[in-house]
Amino acid sequence: MSKVTKLLARMQNFEKLSTRIYQIQTPAFNQKQIAGRLKAAMLKELEHENKLRKRLTELGGVPSRLGSLFDMTGRLTGYLTRLTGKSFILKADIWVEEQAIKGYRRSLTEADFDYRSRIIINNNIRDEEIHIYELRKSLAEITV
Repeated sequence: MSKVTKLLARMQNFEKLSTRIYQIQTPAFNQKQIAGRLKAAMLKELEHENKLRKRLTELGGVPSRLGSLFDMTGRLTGYLTRLTGKSFILKADIWVEEQAIKGYRRSLTEADFDYRSRIIINNNIRDEEIHIYELRKSLAEITV
């Protein structure tokens, strides 16, 4: 596998992780707006995961064999954070999103991505920034 396809597979795994975290955390919130934001973030992460998988296969790569491990880790993380309270959940999610942005930006410097892959990655970065904004808004709503 090329450096580009390895990085795309890694990105896809982390999107899978985020998707599962949000999927498990969403029911912890009885506030409809916050639950709705988490569900929207989960759906966007799933979209990222699918777009990365599609681009990966278009470039002749294959999804990582570690995908099921990221799925299980995301589920476990989602359940464990639910035990810590709503404020911690949102703070943890903000941290995860910040790490995703750092990872995407670092990946862009590690390989010579083609134009279409760069568009996907840059769009994902923008979406992660929106998630941080929405998570911070949710955090402010529960701490008021």
